Amino acid sequence: MASTIGLSRRVARFLHRHHRRLLTVVALMAAWFAIHTAVLLYVGLHDDLRPADVGVVLGMGVEPDGTPTPSLQSRLDRAVAGYRAGLYPHILVSGSSAAGGYDEARDMGRYLVAQGIPRKVIIEDHEGRNTYLTVRHTRELLARRGWHSAAFISEYFHILRIRLACWRLGIRDERSEHSTSGGLWWNVRAVVREFVAYYWYLVRPMRRGRPSVGHAAQAAHGVVEGADHAL
Repeated sequence: MASTIGLSRRVARFLHRHHRRLLTVVALMAAWFAIHTAVLLYVGLHDDLRPADVGVVLGMGVEPDGTPTPSLQSRLDRAVAGYRAGLYPHILVSGSSAAGGYDEARDMGRYLVAQGIPRKVIIEDHEGRNTYLTVRHTRELLARRGWHSAAFISEYFHILRIRLACWRLGIRDERSEHSTSGGLWWNVRAVVREFVAYYWYLVRPMRRGRPSVGHAAQAAHGVVEGADHAL
């Protein structure tokens, strides 16, 4: 009991002695977060609708029966609209896969086909476990096909980090389209999470790798193309 009281007194003295510095640090952190969020909103909400070689949909989970989550469905619907508008002639769906039949890319491809997208224009990346891997696999696809541009489709709060990954991995001709989903607090949590994730992506190691050549190499990389192999 006495040790607890002594500790509390030491903490109180420290706070009293350094409260101005602590308030300054808190104010600077708040300003940093506010500026970052303003940039995130500006970049994420301003769609770049120039035509691209491929539209890229990043995974966001599927239900046990293969149905896309509401967030993922919003992304896929945005890709359907972009394809129909002639913004890109191909769509890359990128997501994770696991034992037991879980396969985001497969189910994303099936959803697109159900919306009337031709199977032959859908490319599946079954190893897109995170944003970094999706962007890296997109870069490899661009190099392999001789393409130059990609339009990334995700929620507005995710776009800034995607563009950072593109810059670090050498994709210089990227576009973005944002989808919308979730309620207010879901979006607030996502913005806070992206604040931390952005600076992690600023410093985390990113290996560009070499573009895969040939269909066997594509399959080994988890990227499968075309109607004969996709669904």
